[in-house]
Amino acid sequence: YICSNKYSVAWLGISFAYKGFLQVIAVVMAFHIRRVKIKALNDSKTIAAIIYFNSIILVILAVTEFALQHYHDVYAALFGLALLIEASLFLGVLFIPKMVSLYTDPNGENLFDKSTPTTSNNKDTHNFPPQCITGDLKGEYPENVAGLKARIKDLESQLAVKNTVINIGKEQSDSSVDEINIIEDNELP
Repeated sequence: YICSNKYSVAWLGISFAYKGFLQVIAVVMAFHIRRVKIKALNDSKTIAAIIYFNSIILVILAVTEFALQHYHDVYAALFGLALLIEASLFLGVLFIPKMVSLYTDPNGENLFDKSTPTTSNNKDTHNFPPQCITGDLKGEYPENVAGLKARIKDLESQLAVKNTVINIGKEQSDSSVDEINIIEDNELP
């Protein structure tokens, strides 16, 4: 017996539209995380590979769904095989490179991606050396800390000078206001 109804094409369309929507969400996610400088978090290439594999499997499933409408046993076997291959590929593409990098770099010394440019117009990073941004502080940590502490003291002294100038200006304006009030009081009959 073969179960069918007049809305089966609509349900298949809804099913494949939902899977296509998930593909679009994955593309947007891969696009937004492509500039992350931490290698362990930058999965944009992995997500792109997964999207590629998933697209191929979706096309194969769509073709077999319509080509094998009357051979449900064959379609069910192909669908199950496609899901098995897809899940295995996803897990392999996602986790095998992470396990290899964990095995080759157990201390996380190469955690930051040094291939991406670190100099930018970002206000938070333009005064720091690239080693501070990328986390490459091998043997340079005390010098960097001393340099940063000196920069903090310099900025604090500049701030103190500006606050002093502001306070002097404020005191002068307050005293001139008091003088104006004294003059006005003396002019009254």
